[in-house]
Amino acid sequence: GGGIETFALLAGATVSLFTYFYLTGMDYILAAFSTSADYAGFIFNRIIPVPVVPGEELLLWRYASQFVINLPMFIFTALFILYFFDFRAKWKETIGDIEGPLLNTHKRDILDSVLMFFGGLAVSLLGVWIVTLIIGQPGFIQGTVIQLLRKIGDPDGLEALLIPNIGDSGGLFAIIAEHNIVRTLLMLFIGPIFWSAVLWFVGVKKEGRNKLVGTWSVVLLVICAAGTYIWTQFDAWQGVFNPFDPLLGFTAQLGYRAVILFGVPVLLIGLVAVANMVRGKGIGNSWFPLFIMIFAIEYFVYDDQFTLIALIVIPIFLAGGYRIFFGNRLSENEDFLITYIKFSLMSLAISEVLSTALTVGGLAVIQLTAPPPFGGNVALFLAGILPHAILEIPVFLVAAAASIRIGKDLWPTVEAEDWESIPSRTRFLLGDARTWRTFALIAFMLIIAALIEAFVTVHIVAWFS
Repeated sequence: GGGIETFALLAGATVSLFTYFYLTGMDYILAAFSTSADYAGFIFNRIIPVPVVPGEELLLWRYASQFVINLPMFIFTALFILYFFDFRAKWKETIGDIEGPLLNTHKRDILDSVLMFFGGLAVSLLGVWIVTLIIGQPGFIQGTVIQLLRKIGDPDGLEALLIPNIGDSGGLFAIIAEHNIVRTLLMLFIGPIFWSAVLWFVGVKKEGRNKLVGTWSVVLLVICAAGTYIWTQFDAWQGVFNPFDPLLGFTAQLGYRAVILFGVPVLLIGLVAVANMVRGKGIGNSWFPLFIMIFAIEYFVYDDQFTLIALIVIPIFLAGGYRIFFGNRLSENEDFLITYIKFSLMSLAISEVLSTALTVGGLAVIQLTAPPPFGGNVALFLAGILPHAILEIPVFLVAAAASIRIGKDLWPTVEAEDWESIPSRTRFLLGDARTWRTFALIAFMLIIAALIEAFVTVHIVAWFS
């Protein structure tokens, strides 16, 4: 229908405009030149194509090349791809080859994600407005909201080394894309794997080798964590580094040493796991030490208190609120701990959505109600927010919906308190091709969003500054 043609038109126009304004070094016009060649006494005249870099005098030729030739090519290429998949799906339906959904999201999950965002936005608008009226210090409220945004969204720990210099759009694109893709991976996978590890360790009766693996994995985790902190603190006392350096300070040094200390057992255990898989024995119980070590590396490298708070603290309030307002939907015998685990499976995604809503709503209230210099520049605020609202925020809502779907698919196993089946069920859900297709699509869209933020948003904001 018209949706395919509209999408192809928008996609082609976006690519054409982007390449025209931001890939000018690749801009050329294909001109024709005549040359002559002497072969065995015969002179041959020939016309050959020659790429010419256009100057200002060839501006009309640039327009013609980009928007009369390239733009239709981009549009028809997109149409060809979309029509191919459309006719392929119809042909499979004709021959009775019915496939499951392409992505691991349901309409209800996306609706829940969108409702969470706009609900959080409404609460944020009202709450920040009331607090600003009571305190009467919009600058303090604005600083608090911005600090929260930076704590959640800005690179921290060892990742802060990737922060580019001011004006380096390419470096800004790289750090934004990397940060958002890592956050998406955590949103999708960390809750189920975290609780698989916790419930396997404390809820499953283990004997022999499994018991030894579980116990010594936790012991090794504690030893490596303590060693990381002691090593970093000792080097700080010895003056090896400046612990207050904004980039190479204590947290960055902590992440660097964590990679070394935790990386050694991860490498050794990983080699054992690969050897077992090659011999047809499967990964076995090696997944447990691998996960807790990699999770520790992620925590130290990214200085990631937010993920731990989202996994452990936030579900207390989510589960409590759900039992208060929607308790009639729960089984009469469901303990609070079961509800807590169910929400913790997807609490990082929920926390990301609500924190984004809080930030957007809080800054909007201050810009709309506070006097200058804290507010009043609504155009500048919209210029900074709208590029995110076009692509990045919707993509994060889809990622949250995918996380909610994975969590809900694990709910029946949690409600049955079948702790022994949690790891295998998690492995099945995370190994589903639909889950990885969803992540691949989200990652691709986040890369485009990072390009917009790094190369477009800065210019839009500059226009209104």
